[in-house]
Amino acid sequence: MVKIIGLTGMPGSGKNAAHQVAKELGIPVISMGDIVRKEAERLGLPLTCEVLGGIALCLRAEGQDAIAKRAQRQIAKLLKLNPPPPAILIDGIRSIEEWKYFRRVHKKITLVSIVASPKTRFERLVKRKRSDDYDNWSSFENRDLREILLGIGGVIALADYTIVNESTLEDLHNNLRTVFKKILEEE
Repeated sequence: MVKIIGLTGMPGSGKNAAHQVAKELGIPVISMGDIVRKEAERLGLPLTCEVLGGIALCLRAEGQDAIAKRAQRQIAKLLKLNPPPPAILIDGIRSIEEWKYFRRVHKKITLVSIVASPKTRFERLVKRKRSDDYDNWSSFENRDLREILLGIGGVIALADYTIVNESTLEDLHNNLRTVFKKILEEE
């Protein structure tokens, strides 16, 4: 049976690093953030934090699990592969409703949270310079508050595994590798 791994964490916590480790282990990644970015591209809108945040809120107006349902379409295709992958990583679970949706559909989802202090996350986002990142503290805090209002704090609290990411990228990769391998070995 294919394992379903959910990934959560605040912006800049290190979720993108999990993609590389997952791929090393033959685990495909479905990014809920990419679903929002693709919707912005489809609408011809710029990929700024304000635009993506607005699109995410509009999609969730269809239902708090609307983005999860779109991700599930991609997951369903992966489950039809022969042979199927050992697991599927769903990156970007931000609300209890999304987590509940995946639990309803898949019966079991193992949730992994990556956490880091606001100062560390802000410094990473400034260095990353993705179009939807902020380079000023006030905007960064506002984005954090938006994520918290979506319910990400509850999802982080429900994690089966929590990885503290206050060290090097190599340490994060090693910790992720350990957790993912443990999940793959679970009955």
